[in-house]
Amino acid sequence: MSANQPQKDDAVLGDAGATAFALSSAAVLGGLTGVKTRLKSVDPTLRIAALSEAMEYGDAGITFAIEALSDPVPMVQWKAYQILRKQADLTACLFQLEPIDWEVLKALERYNPWLLLTPLHDLEGHEDAITDLVIDGLGEWAISSSSDKRIKIWNLKEGELQGTLEGHGDWVSAVALSPDESSLISGSADRTLKVWDLSRDRAPQLLADRANFVKALAIDPDGQFLASANLDGTIDLWNLRSRAIARVLAGHSHSVQALAIAADGKTLVSGSADRAIAVWDLPTGRLCYKLVGHQHFVSAVALSPDGKTLVSGSYDRTLKVWEMKTGLCRYTIEGHSDAVTALCLSADGKSIVSASGDKTLKIWDVKTGHLQHRLGEHSDAVTAVAITPDGQKIVSGDREGIIRVWSVGA
Repeated sequence: MSANQPQKDDAVLGDAGATAFALSSAAVLGGLTGVKTRLKSVDPTLRIAALSEAMEYGDAGITFAIEALSDPVPMVQWKAYQILRKQADLTACLFQLEPIDWEVLKALERYNPWLLLTPLHDLEGHEDAITDLVIDGLGEWAISSSSDKRIKIWNLKEGELQGTLEGHGDWVSAVALSPDESSLISGSADRTLKVWDLSRDRAPQLLADRANFVKALAIDPDGQFLASANLDGTIDLWNLRSRAIARVLAGHSHSVQALAIAADGKTLVSGSADRAIAVWDLPTGRLCYKLVGHQHFVSAVALSPDGKTLVSGSYDRTLKVWEMKTGLCRYTIEGHSDAVTALCLSADGKSIVSASGDKTLKIWDVKTGHLQHRLGEHSDAVTAVAITPDGQKIVSGDREGIIRVWSVGA
């Protein structure tokens, strides 16, 4: 064989006139021909890599991604979906779309990525109900709080317990992760707030002793302020640097059950047992307005990434989607047969995941309110839910203390 001919592990740079050699599976073809060849590989990892490369080839690459939505391997489908979703976002602001852009939109409209989710792990270790869940920014681990007075840290990929935090004298009602993920703040029925250093094995610092019974927590994006929802209907706004209360927000007549802070750090939303939702200006503590419409106490609230949409869940078994600019309820979702106990939004703000006392998790389209998927049942009421930033995993906890990890391609 000539020294100029391709060897076993050489890359063959292909274009219109390139010759495809029948080499071993280690051989890698270049150009659009190479992409097309790798998309037919029996190895899913090669197909996934090829999809990323395909986007360098314009309409042809986009067509490959649309076709990959029918791939038999869930992770390949998910990669294709992510690519097409990004493509649709890039063209959303264009005045006039090209034919291929319309093909992308039609493909996404027909495709339901949530059908790919199946149970991956059941995480067992808590001895009582799960009260809250948070997930790190990379979607690698989750932190759970429970009525058993403990906080646990879990590896989501392996389903293994990484550590247990103990120090509260009563059930832990809420947890919040600092933006830099170096510390965790927990609130409890023992009327204390504790700050845990996640980088070192040390006793927690006491933020507040004999404070109010904390029902929910939220940290602003800069990590400067912590909002804690109280049983007496107030919200304490803490300066985390000085470890002191900056102000107390009063506007609810019953306990505050849920909190959310906008991505820009300017707006705080609270849901209460008085059935109302309050919208606050966070820098000043001013009550801007209230949203009224639920028939039972508001158990969960979440804001879209752009801050334009609010989703609320209630013990009246419904979810409501609100326009923040006008304060109008866009629509009401009636799909659970028991109380809505928790909810979260996907990172792109396009889907709602709701948890309920009816033992189910349901996924809804934010734009239309239509049901996208119903995940299989827990054996008891689902009490907490969180989603990874990439949307590949949903983590749910129930009243029996079981945490379930749902994953693409599990």
